[in-house]
Amino acid sequence: MGAPISSSGSISVDTSSIVTGARTNVARKSATAPALNVWHEVRRPGATNHYHTSVTYTIRSPQGGTASGSMYNHTLINRTGHPWQWAGERARVTNKVLGWPASNWPRGRVAGDADYRTQYQNEVRRTWPTFTLRPWPNEHVHHMRPLAYGGTHAYSNLIHLDSTLHGQVTGWFAGY
Repeated sequence: MGAPISSSGSISVDTSSIVTGARTNVARKSATAPALNVWHEVRRPGATNHYHTSVTYTIRSPQGGTASGSMYNHTLINRTGHPWQWAGERARVTNKVLGWPASNWPRGRVAGDADYRTQYQNEVRRTWPTFTLRPWPNEHVHHMRPLAYGGTHAYSNLIHLDSTLHGQVTGWFAGY
């Protein structure tokens, strides 16, 4: 029976308030073992944060060969432990993108024009005159930065989503 394969590695978990923001380390672990098994589990973080996970590893064979590498992952998790799943989601025709929300938006509703839906619809029709919107019960106007967190009714903060997707995104923000 030959020598076992050995491995070593480390994992680092950092948080930030925005995707590219300054990071704070919340966990760091290293291990050396025949079977490397290192992890950090985020259950209910208590606050919405961007989590950046970096894993590095080296594997050594009994014959002296080595392989090493690294992996990186980023996700946004709200205070109830649910990940943001919609980064990159595009609106039909307008191609507006639902990006990564910041995790440090202060609570505080911004008042605005109550007729923002009609204004948004008119702007879409003006910009894309050949585009036919689905009946509006199936298309919802979503605030990319919610009003409850300082968002406005400005066209640049609005995106149209189908009703199912809008319900999922709005539900995620309930745990923001």
